[in-house]
Amino acid sequence: CLCVLLSVLLCVCVCVQARPMIQMSLSTPTIVAGPANLKMTVASCLSANGKPPGVITWDTSLDGEASDSEVRNSDGTFTVRSDYMMIPTQQTHNQKLTCITTYHNERFSESVTLNIQCKGNVFCFFLS
Repeated sequence: CLCVLLSVLLCVCVCVQARPMIQMSLSTPTIVAGPANLKMTVASCLSANGKPPGVITWDTSLDGEASDSEVRNSDGTFTVRSDYMMIPTQQTHNQKLTCITTYHNERFSESVTLNIQCKGNVFCFFLS
């Protein structure tokens, strides 16, 4: 907030807020399962140009973890990025991953369905 003292009895404060732009994306449309125990980023969630910064969480039953970063932009807004990392396996094929961004008391969510394919020496079979 910016406050200006106009007189001994009058002070005016102005607080500027900016709602962030929210975007979620898969790391690639098709995620290739690699050797066992190879953790990789499968999805990213971005809350860009917010003031104050948005808070990103993940809603999923998948076994993984988030890696978060926050940058203060030159205009005073913040960009927050969260990458969801996990080991892609046949069990994670067609599973849902939801990014939730909270800004003040508002919640915004976006979901993706993982498309896991196998390559090389990785044995996969998918049940319909």
